[in-house]
Amino acid sequence: MGHADGFRPCQCKECAALYGIQPTTKPTDGIAFNNDRAWGEKIWIMHRDLALRLMKDRPGKKVMMTSYGTTLQPPQSFREFP
Repeated sequence: MGHADGFRPCQCKECAALYGIQPTTKPTDGIAFNNDRAWGEKIWIMHRDLALRLMKDRPGKKVMMTSYGTTLQPPQSFREFP
């Protein structure tokens, strides 16, 4: 799993509020908005949730996540990845 090269975050209110994590920048802030750490955290959480679901649906299988760009920093909201 991973995000696309040239990641550009959605600008809708629902995505901005996803997982209760708010970006500290606004879309009008340009590149700072794209690089806001909140987006990486949201992607980490989504991938963790997907891995948890796959553990139930496909026991014994593994997933690989690439971490670069937006997800370069480790997640702050959890310490273990299933």
